[in-house]
Order: sequence, then C-alpha cells, then structure tokens
Amino acid sequence: MGVASVYPGSDLTSKVFKSLLNTDAYVTVNGGSEQVRSIQHWLNGRYVNRRNFFIVPCDGHYSHDVAKAMMYALQYEIGMSDDVAIGVFGPGSRSG
Repeated sequence: MGVASVYPGSDLTSKVFKSLLNTDAYVTVNGGSEQVRSIQHWLNGRYVNRRNFFIVPCDGHYSHDVAKAMMYALQYEIGMSDDVAIGVFGPGSRSG
C-alpha cells in the first residue's frame, strides 16, 4: 500500500520525497540532543499533513527549520487554517 493511499488527497508523498532528496539527517548527529530530536520527530508526526508544513530534520539540533516548524505548530494550535498560517510571527499569531 503506497503513502498516497494511506493519506488520500494529501501531498505527503511529495513531502517524503523532498526529505529523501536533501542532505538532512534523521538520526541524532554529533552534538545533537535527544530531547530536541524528540521534538523534531513529534512535530513531523503531528503536522506533516498540514499543507505548508514540511518535514524537518530529526538530527537533534535546533535550527531555522525547527524554529519555523515551531511557529507553524503554534499557529495551527491557536486555530489558524492552512490558508492563514505562514510560519512567521505576526499580528494573527499575536492576537491568537
């Protein structure tokens, strides 16, 4: 059974493909924190089906990609739709 059949109508397949084609690590690397890796893994699992959320590395390092993923998570949790959440703190995030 393919990914597309598990998540019909989603772009999960393209997100997974994109993550496979880059050089991001999905295991803890030198100096990486297991706690940060756990957060990265949780973010990916919880929000991968949201339109603008892309899979972040799970290397245990806090990076720009992780910070942006955290901002998306905040926006999703305060109720922003995929059409509104942009991963940047602004007036909508502040009011939420």
